[in-house]
Amino acid sequence: MATVMRLGAVAAAIAASASCSGGSTSGNGDAGASSGGSSSGSADAFVQAAVGTGPQSNAAMCPLAGVTAASAWLNVGSATAGKPTTVQDGGSNGAGNVAVACKVTPSGNGFDIDLNVDQSGTQGASMTITSPAGQGAVAMSGVTTGISATFTSYSNGGPYQSNNCTLTFLYQGGPVPVSPPVAAGRIWGHVSCPVAQLGGQPGKQCDAEADFLFEQCQQ
Repeated sequence: MATVMRLGAVAAAIAASASCSGGSTSGNGDAGASSGGSSSGSADAFVQAAVGTGPQSNAAMCPLAGVTAASAWLNVGSATAGKPTTVQDGGSNGAGNVAVACKVTPSGNGFDIDLNVDQSGTQGASMTITSPAGQGAVAMSGVTTGISATFTSYSNGGPYQSNNCTLTFLYQGGPVPVSPPVAAGRIWGHVSCPVAQLGGQPGKQCDAEADFLFEQCQQ
């Protein structure tokens, strides 16, 4: 079974630094640039998420098989070569408004993350990604396991949840084109939850995947 999200290779690298980036609904901000960010200082985010059947999920156990398998679950902003377009907290994204709340906090040799985006409307959805508090589990490179994530759709149901997701620094199937991909107040990567459980329905699970970029977060 094909993976839920087929993401192509990144077209080009862009300049990078470790400081926070300037979020923008136009997508012209540099995710690695040092700046004060958007004029209001609000958090902004890009998310391209899907929930359905995947290589490690049993199609018979996924209620979305044949319905929304491999289709979009939540799209905030737009995936582009280089830095994706983001949407600011309180901004409009098509038919609904977007709420963004996030923390990317230095802790020990890594970071604690608490990321949430919610799009309103009949086709709306939400996604939350967290790491174990106070452990600095998210390193500046490599793969992080033990990440928790929740995916909920107002039209397709949920929540689909897992406490054993994997976080990697990938975008459109290739490495995030900034270094480092995570710093105080921002993170850009991919979360994979191959066996996300449907809340309240034991034995029901789907593959939940998302590319994401959060900026101007609390530190």
